[in-house]
Amino acid sequence: MNQKEIYKNDLLVLPKWESYLLQSSGLPGPRANLTLLYVAAELGNEEIFRSFLDFQVEDDHHGDSPDEFIVMCGVVGLGKLLAQGKEEYWVQLKRYASDSRWRIRESVAMALQIYGEYNMERLLSEMAIWSVERLLEQRAAVAAICEPKLLKDARYGEKLFIILNQTTSSLLIEDNRKEDGFLVLKKALAYCWSVAIAAYPDQGKNAFQPWLNYENKDIRWVLKENLTKNRLQKMDSIWVERCKDKIGVK
Repeated sequence: MNQKEIYKNDLLVLPKWESYLLQSSGLPGPRANLTLLYVAAELGNEEIFRSFLDFQVEDDHHGDSPDEFIVMCGVVGLGKLLAQGKEEYWVQLKRYASDSRWRIRESVAMALQIYGEYNMERLLSEMAIWSVERLLEQRAAVAAICEPKLLKDARYGEKLFIILNQTTSSLLIEDNRKEDGFLVLKKALAYCWSVAIAAYPDQGKNAFQPWLNYENKDIRWVLKENLTKNRLQKMDSIWVERCKDKIGVK
């Protein structure tokens, strides 16, 4: 019996999950227990998720409180509810995308990916809307869709790169480059492009290459970070080196 099965068996016999989740959350610590989080999302229902979202969390600016894990489980559970046709939860999930707590924002991307496995076309359509809104919502959009397991169908490439181009353009127009939303969007774009290009090489190269002509330092940083990713080296090392030469990166 693997750890996932152990968690399932434990939760299924418990009338209330909160104490178990708190004890096994992995927090405080560098990594929350994502295996348990996904099990809770798989087994939970609307009533459980709503109670998790209302769970009282003690103030913790570092995101290390075990209490926060309960809310994470509730947020990820929203992805399951969306997949069940409960459309009203798009609004709530979008609100969590701009939450001040970074672990909650990560949970939004996880929730969206759960939905994406159910309906990727609809996810891309929704993320196209998010991609022109607030920076943290843009970050959630690209983090959600740039996931290898979701990028198996060639039909998704065009919409994917429209969203990546749109969110990358935001780096050019934002005045406050020290604002949290700007920084986390930039960090997401620093790997998301490479994931998307590796999934759809021809479309990806065509979308990426025009950005090589921009002198903007934030754009250049995003390009450089993506070009250092092993997934692109494995895909086409010659193309990668040409791109590096174009922007003066060794």
